[in-house]
Amino acid sequence: PLLFSPNGDHVLDTSRITVGLLAPTLVELEIGSRELFNSLTPGSITVDWDGRDSMGATVADGAHTVSIRASDPLGLLSPETLMLTVLVDGTVPEMIVNQPTGTHANGSQSVRLSFGDVHLTEFSTSIKRVADGVTIASIHGTQSTTSTLLELNNQAEGEYQLFAQARHGAGTRS
Repeated sequence: PLLFSPNGDHVLDTSRITVGLLAPTLVELEIGSRELFNSLTPGSITVDWDGRDSMGATVADGAHTVSIRASDPLGLLSPETLMLTVLVDGTVPEMIVNQPTGTHANGSQSVRLSFGDVHLTEFSTSIKRVADGVTIASIHGTQSTTSTLLELNNQAEGEYQLFAQARHGAGTRS
């Protein structure tokens, strides 16, 4: 994928690059200073990039340029170079409980949450009453937002559990 997260969670940890060739070609494939492939190949090649640089360290989040250079092994045709962009995003989506601001809330408050990430694909949150396990409110969405999940003024005093999760396009969850 063009967007991936090399963070070791086994979800979109690599980006697969496939080059289709019609004839034997010398192919050089690099990302930054790391050479991923440099060989004469008789046909298509597929290379998985693990998001690491030439020193073996995971690259920083952001855009990284893939350079693919194809050359005629006989030198009869001019070499061609193609540049692609791959996005690395290993950060978890941001989730903030805006209200209440502690472990306890009074009946005049509400439960408000914010979800944010430039690549956010989905979020869900719910509140369950501990006494009977009933879900009393839930919200699901696909865009960054600040939402009121529940107004507490109509709720009985007691213990409640808040559940929330978010995921972005590179598969990272919070």
